[in-house]
Amino acid sequence: MHLTSRHAGWLIAGFLLIANAAVALCAPAISIDDPVSVQHAIDAAYQSGQKSIKIPPGIYRIAPAAGHIDHLQFNEMHDFTIDAIGVTFISTLANRTSISFKNCENVTLRGATLLRAKIPYSQGTVEAIDPARWYVDVRVHAGYPTDCNGIGMLYTYAAGSRLPKTSVPMLFTGRAEHLGGDLVRMHTAHIDDKIPLVVGDRMAWRGPGAGDISVNHCARMRFEAVRILGGAGFCITEFGGDGGNYYNYTLSYPPKPDGATEEPLLASNADAFHSNSVRTGPTLENCLLEGMGDDGIPIHGWYALVMEGQTNKVIIDAPSADFCRVGDTLRVLGDNRSITETAKVTNIANLDDYTVTNTKLVDCRFYMWQDQPFWREITLDHPVSVKFGSMLGNENAVGSGFHIKNCTVRNSRTRAMLIKGSNGVIEGNTIDNTYAGIIVSPEVNVWAEADYSRNLVIKNNTIRATGSASDPSSAQAGALTIAAYEHDHFVPRPGGHNGIVVTGNRFESNDGVNVEITSASDITIRDNVFLTPMPQGSDRGSKVGIDPSSLFWLTECDRVTLSGNRVIDPGQGFRSLITASPSATVRGSTSGVTLVKDSSVH
Repeated sequence: MHLTSRHAGWLIAGFLLIANAAVALCAPAISIDDPVSVQHAIDAAYQSGQKSIKIPPGIYRIAPAAGHIDHLQFNEMHDFTIDAIGVTFISTLANRTSISFKNCENVTLRGATLLRAKIPYSQGTVEAIDPARWYVDVRVHAGYPTDCNGIGMLYTYAAGSRLPKTSVPMLFTGRAEHLGGDLVRMHTAHIDDKIPLVVGDRMAWRGPGAGDISVNHCARMRFEAVRILGGAGFCITEFGGDGGNYYNYTLSYPPKPDGATEEPLLASNADAFHSNSVRTGPTLENCLLEGMGDDGIPIHGWYALVMEGQTNKVIIDAPSADFCRVGDTLRVLGDNRSITETAKVTNIANLDDYTVTNTKLVDCRFYMWQDQPFWREITLDHPVSVKFGSMLGNENAVGSGFHIKNCTVRNSRTRAMLIKGSNGVIEGNTIDNTYAGIIVSPEVNVWAEADYSRNLVIKNNTIRATGSASDPSSAQAGALTIAAYEHDHFVPRPGGHNGIVVTGNRFESNDGVNVEITSASDITIRDNVFLTPMPQGSDRGSKVGIDPSSLFWLTECDRVTLSGNRVIDPGQGFRSLITASPSATVRGSTSGVTLVKDSSVH
C-alpha cells in the first residue's frame, strides 16, 4: 500500500486519539473519599496536554496535597478550563485558601460551589449591656463557634432579621472573654448613649480565616457561575499581574451549621471581592454579593513611601516587591496629599542593605505596621520634589479599565464599592442596605491605598437605603462620595479626581448626604433621580464639617456641573438641595437640582 500524506495524517490522528485515551484511562480517579484526588486529577489532565477537565458532579471534601499550602493550588497554568458545574468543594482547613492561582493565564473555573467544613464566624443574642456601655454580653447561638479569635468588629441585627440594624454602626472590640458555657463578653470602645443597641439584638463577628479564591499575578482569568457560601476571608482577591480578569459569581450565606436553629447572619469574614495593584482592572458582571463582613468591591493600588530623594533618584519603601516597572508613570503626592506632578520610571535597583537614617514616625498605618520593607532606588525621567514621608502612586497598577456591570451588592454594614482605579465604568448595578454606596477616594494614611480616580462613568445604577448608621466622624458620608480626606481635613484643590460622569442613576431613601464631592475637578452630575431622600435625620459626617441635611455637599472642588437632576418627596432629614463651600465652583447650583412632582418616577 502506498502511504500518502493524507494516510499519514489519519494515522497520526489515530495514534493521538489512542494516546489521549490511554492518558485518560491512567489519569488519577476523583473520589469523594480522597481529599487530594481533585488536585491530582486536574494536575494530570493539564500535564497531559488536555485543555479542560470535567469534574463529576458531587460533594468533595478537599485538603492540600503534599507540598501544597492551599486546598487546591495551581501555578503557571495556561489556557485551561476546570468545569465544576454541579460540584461542591468543602475546604477542611480554616486557615488555608480554598483555591489559589499564581502566575496563571487564560484559565477558566466554571460552576464550583465553595463551602467550609466549619463555619468561619460566629453570632449570638445580646443578653446584657454594661450600664457604662463598655461591654456587651452575648449568648452564642447553638451550633456556632464559641472561640473568640479574630473578632475585631461586631455587626448588629434586629431580632428576626438578617438586615443590619438601622442606626447601629459597626462596633469595635479588642478583647473578648468567656463567662462560661456559651456566654461571651465583648469589650468594646465606648458605645454612645444615642446608639439604640438593646438586649435581644443579635450580633455576628468575624473568626480567623483565609481567602476563598486567590488570583495572584495572573491575566485573562475567568470565573463563571461560581458560588461562595460562607466566605472565610477576602472571598475573591486578585493581586498584581496584567489582570483583565472576568468574574461572574455569588457570595451568599452558608447553610446552618450542625445543631443550629438560627440562620447565619454573615456571609463572609471580610471583603466580597478585592483587587490590588492589577494592571488591567477586573470585569464583574451579574454578581450577587450579600452579607459580607467588610467592603463589597474595593479596587485599588498602593502608595510607596519616600525615604529620601535627590534629583531624579528616589529611594522608596515599596509596598510590594513589584510595585513598579520601567516605563510606569508615578504620581507624586505633596504634603497636602494632592497630586503635584508625575514622572516615568527609567530604572529600578534593589537595595537589600539599605540603612534607615530617618527615625521619624510615618503618618500611615500601613508603613507603621509593615513587617517586610522592600527598599528600592528608582530613577525617574526628570527630577521631582519629594522628601521623607512623600507618597508615590503607580497609575499603571491601580486596576484601571475596570467594569462593574449589573451586579447586586446588599445587606452589609460596609461600603458597597470602594474605587481607586481610573478609566472605569460602573453601570446597571443595584446597591441596597449598605453602610455606604459608591465611594471614590484614596486612603493614604490608613492602608496606603492608591489612588485618585480619573475618567470614570457611573451610570444607570440604583443606590438604595444607605447611610442609616450613625457615624458623625465619617468623611465618606455620601451614598455617592467622590472625595479625599487626609490629615484631618478634606484635601484642597486640585486634589486629584478628574473627569467623572454620574448620570442616569436612581438614589432611593438614602439618609444623610446623597452626593459628596471634594478634591476633584471636571465632575458632571446629570439626569439622576433622588426618590424620597433622607427619610430620617442623620449625623453622618457632622464632626468633619459635612451638613448631613443637604442633598449635595461640595468643598475643595472645581468645575462641577449639575444638570437635570430631580428630587422627589424628600423626607424629614432634608433641609437643603446644595451646600457648596467657597472653595467649590459649581455650574448649575440653582438650576441643576430641582424639586419636582413626577408620578412616573414611582
